[in-house]
Amino acid sequence: MCTASSALTPAATDRTTTKSTADRDAAFAVLDKWQKIFERLARTTLKSRPDLLKKLNL
Repeated sequence: MCTASSALTPAATDRTTTKSTADRDAAFAVLDKWQKIFERLARTTLKSRPDLLKKLNL
């Protein structure tokens, strides 16, 4: 049961949403950086194995 004292105010909800969006965007930025490094290493390492590059869609 939600009491009046534990309910989020509209301003608190906006801050929570803004922080959640910022956290999500930061996580995607880290993932994007990791993926670019992985793809570069995979292309370099597997340049003699086009069959494996194809499986990775590279």
